[in-house]
Parts: sequence; structure tokens; C-alpha cells
Amino acid sequence: MVVAAAVAWGTVGVAGRLADDAGIGPVSATAGRTVIAAAVLLPLVAATGVPTLPTRSSARWGAGAVGLLLAIYQVSYFAAVRQIGVTVATLVALGLIPVLVALFAPLVGDARVDVRTTFAVVAALGGLVLLVTGAPRAMPAGGDHVAGVVLAVVCAAGFASVNLLGRMLRDIAPLRLVTVALTVGAVVLIPLFGRDAEALTWRGIAWLIYIALVPTVLAYALFFAGVARVAAPRAALTLLIEPVTAALLGAVLLGERLAPSGLLGGLLVLVAVAVAGRRHRAVGRIVR
Repeated sequence: MVVAAAVAWGTVGVAGRLADDAGIGPVSATAGRTVIAAAVLLPLVAATGVPTLPTRSSARWGAGAVGLLLAIYQVSYFAAVRQIGVTVATLVALGLIPVLVALFAPLVGDARVDVRTTFAVVAALGGLVLLVTGAPRAMPAGGDHVAGVVLAVVCAAGFASVNLLGRMLRDIAPLRLVTVALTVGAVVLIPLFGRDAEALTWRGIAWLIYIALVPTVLAYALFFAGVARVAAPRAALTLLIEPVTAALLGAVLLGERLAPSGLLGGLLVLVAVAVAGRRHRAVGRIVR
């Protein structure tokens, strides 16, 4: 499930870049994404007859925090894509997530970081270094490299926090958690919709709908369902499939070409994911 979510998320950078080209900026893209996704999910959750909001007060606050973090890291990601391109923004952001999660997972009572996980993290980081050195030669016109990297780091910190909070809130059904989080994000961002939009075209709206349905509704539901069944460091490592997907799509659709070292880095990332997955199959279901 986490793998499928990672592949879907790997398409969001290219879709966001195309929406930006159609006149819809990072904040408006994220606002439209959360509003449309929440509008789709709220009726679905209501139809199940299960209350949308968690019953425990702590769970409500936790789900709300996930929503705020979701809004922050999504805006940061789209803004980073505008500054440094899809490939580099995705590689920097996703490369930091397993490190942050591995460092802080023990603080929330998650599985300890063993030798195999450490090896996978090192291999993944080595692959990401090669990917960055083989990054696209042409950045977006007018892009600020430093600002883009800072935004990518903010995105990584936000998503790592969501990863860990999702583990702490695993008693909440994934669909409910996604719905509450997206609704909170929509409430926070809807007043800002249109502030950075040059125009609302049918092409831009079509990309917004795609972003809302595939890499949001579907991907988040798959992610939260999957992250409740595997240790957080390994879930974050599996998500490194996303930058590989983004790099390939960026090369094919946007002309963001990778050097041979970048291709080797992508292979190392896949090796790291395979190592983490092999360990999970060997020990069975790590957590309940």
C-alpha cells in the first residue's frame, strides 16, 4: 500500500508544475487540492455511518495536527518545485524524510532502528546524493536555489512528522484520518485560494482535479493504511520510490535530464527499498 502511495505521489510534482504553468500557484494548488479531496471524502465517510471526528479528544487534536502539517508541507513542496524544479525538489525533500523518521521514531515508541534499516538508510542517502549530482542542468527560469532547498527541507520535516503522527493515531481508521486532515487543511487554506493564481483555466482546473483524486484521496488512504502495518523507518524508506518516479516523469515530460550518476542513484534508492522490504517480510507484521 505504501508503495502504491509513493508511485501516486511521484506524479504530483509534475502535475503541480503543469498547474503552475496554467496559472495556478503553490498555495492555490494546495488549497484547491484539499478542498476538492475533502468534498469527495466527507460524503463517503458519512455514508459509512461512522462519525467523522474521532471520539477521543487527543485523537481529535492529533488528526487536526496532521491536517495543519499536511497544509504546510504541501505548500512548501509546490513552492520548492517552482524554484528548483520537480526532480531536485522531490529528491531533497524525500531524501531527508527517512533520516528524520529514523532519528525520532524511538521517541514515539516505534520499532528501534536495526542494522538492516541503518544500511538501507545509508544506501538510500548515497543514492540521493548521486541523484542530486546528476540533477537537471536547467532549473526553472528565475528560480532561487537556496530558497528552493529550504522549502524542500520544510516539506521533509512536515511529512516526517505526519509519518510519526500517523503511527501514533493508528487506532483511527485511515479514511477518517485522511478526511479530517484534509478538511482541516482546506479550512486553513481556502481563504488563500486565488492569491497566487494568475488565472483559472480549464487546463489548470483539470490538473487540480487530478491532484486531488489520485495523489491525494487515493494516495493518502493507501499511505495511512500501510503505515499502520509497518515500522515508520521502513515506511519512510519505501516512500523513496517517489523521487525515482518523479525523476523519470520530470525527464520524460519536462525535459529534466539526469546524468548517468543520477541514474545510478535511482538504482541505489530502489536497492534500499528492497532491503527494507525484505526485512519486513522476514519478521512478519512488526506492529499491530
